[in-house]
Amino acid sequence: ETILPNQTAYITDLGMTGPHESVLGRKTERVLKSLTTQMPCPYSIAAGDVRLNGILVTVDARSGRAEHIERLCLRSATHSSMTYDNDDGKPANLHY
Repeated sequence: ETILPNQTAYITDLGMTGPHESVLGRKTERVLKSLTTQMPCPYSIAAGDVRLNGILVTVDARSGRAEHIERLCLRSATHSSMTYDNDDGKPANLHY
């Protein structure tokens, strides 16, 4: 994150939310297997080490220019033992 010369707040790739050790919420090894072998492979849902990433920007009310930018990373206080089924990603131990 940075403030550019004309007071524009800038960050690249903001907003990863979910299990940190994953590829868009899926288990890394399955995604890599399908990409490297070019063979279909079901993606399993990743769990654990859940994070919410974002930024906090302070903006001058008169000029609309950024004064400060701060990266935020909120980590889950607990690690869920909840498991997920393979067909829809909904927790297997909950009934709808």
